[in-house]
Amino acid sequence: MLLSTNFTPLLIGCLVSLWIARTYWQYRRVVKSVGGAPGPRTYFTPGTLFARLLPEIPGINRKLSWIWRTKYSGLQYYGQDIIASINFHPKVAAFVQISDPKATKEITFHRSAFPKPVHFYTAFAYYGANTLTTEGDEWRAHHKVVAKSFTEQNNKLVWKETVDVTLELFSLWEMEGRGDEVSIADISELTRDIALMVISAAAFGMKTGWKDEDTPPLGHVMTFKKSLHTVSIGFLTRAILPNWILGLYAQGRDIRTAYTELGVYMREMIDNRITSPHQYEDLFSNLLRAREDEKDGESTFDDSSLMGNIFIMLFAGHETSANTLALALAFIAMYPEVQERFLAQIRQCVSPGQLPTYSDISKLSYGTAIMQETLRLIPIVPLIPKSSAYDTQFTTNDINGEARQVLVPAGTPMGINVIGLHYNPKYWDNPYEFRPERFLQEYEKFAWLPFSAGPRACIGRRFAEIEILAVLTLIVLNYEISVPDEPRFGSESLEEKKARVLDAERTTLLMRAKKTPLKLRRRALSSNYPS
Repeated sequence: MLLSTNFTPLLIGCLVSLWIARTYWQYRRVVKSVGGAPGPRTYFTPGTLFARLLPEIPGINRKLSWIWRTKYSGLQYYGQDIIASINFHPKVAAFVQISDPKATKEITFHRSAFPKPVHFYTAFAYYGANTLTTEGDEWRAHHKVVAKSFTEQNNKLVWKETVDVTLELFSLWEMEGRGDEVSIADISELTRDIALMVISAAAFGMKTGWKDEDTPPLGHVMTFKKSLHTVSIGFLTRAILPNWILGLYAQGRDIRTAYTELGVYMREMIDNRITSPHQYEDLFSNLLRAREDEKDGESTFDDSSLMGNIFIMLFAGHETSANTLALALAFIAMYPEVQERFLAQIRQCVSPGQLPTYSDISKLSYGTAIMQETLRLIPIVPLIPKSSAYDTQFTTNDINGEARQVLVPAGTPMGINVIGLHYNPKYWDNPYEFRPERFLQEYEKFAWLPFSAGPRACIGRRFAEIEILAVLTLIVLNYEISVPDEPRFGSESLEEKKARVLDAERTTLLMRAKKTPLKLRRRALSSNYPS
């Protein structure tokens, strides 16, 4: 009995020692495989279940928000622009982070050597495969069809629909007696509505108004607007939780219903457009025509693929435009000198009583620069996942200018750290400052990557840029934008206010604007929209 009692802790001690020895051996092997590259060492892999549940603990757990909180200082701490994070649970493995423009160019333009880890995007294939969730020949088939749907005629339609949506909003404020001064409790809520209405009209021919009733149409239990909004905010929840758990609480049931309803709406869109005798120039009609053009070939772009790509256009287009708009308006509000310079440029292009037109886009270079600088400081996609198909290596320089080799074995998960890239002082002078002027001169193109680059660059980039520029132009032309003073923040300095207002939060895949109130005051000489 005594022997048994003494043997148990001895056995446990031996097993623990063996586990520690085995784990250390695995760790040394992984470190060697990446050439000893420096980087964070934590027990839990960021983004896994335990990592989500536990607080941040140095050496134990590091949250996904680490790259946003540290920006370039995290890379600076390790002394080079390519680092290797090593985690121990669920297995000992490395994750290579790249914030070096030369390596970024190589990764984005050699698609077969650095494929996208499509398993990471499984949740986006809920309605069907699409350009985001596929690789190789399957991706080429999707990309060929979808790329044809983005045309110059559609770009003009995007501008027109964005202007219409924004002017209707101004008219609504007038009717409500708020035309001279508008208080917005959360600018991101407003920009989500704008983005949804624009993409519904310009992409899918589904015009919705600001005063539309919330009553679902016949055969539906949720409006299109509400279903897309609920899917957007509940995406992560739906990806993690099974259906039966979603059914246990009200918000989960709403998410489940929204997914079903959005699928029905998309199916109705397909059926209605196929049978319609009218010729449309919206994105969806172009997509249907492009699919028909490919039917004579070897395309595998079936109805499921059509649904999948419609969804990704809705989701990605809505989220990117809404958050970029909210953040850009917040930056404009906090930097009155930027706002005045943009207003002066707009007034040079647009006569009193006239509206900006699609042909004015090239003249509104400062507005484009504001959007670019907003996306440099807060890129909506903070990390671009990749993997290495072959054994390879990258060369980067440490803080002393010495060349350093980072080995990347085949199959190693990688990621372009877009935030680190955008705050890298080697390529951006005073990187923490908001200075749109930097985009009016030459800059390192592969140090700015909010839409990715190469063959897999964001296919809807031009759609988003036109929409964002149109809204910014109309609002700045007609309203002075500011951040209202709040008593609870009465003692903060201007720099503290900027840090509070110009912030975002990271979800699993995206950066989202935080709740920010804004105040819009009608400009005295403004007569550029119907009253």
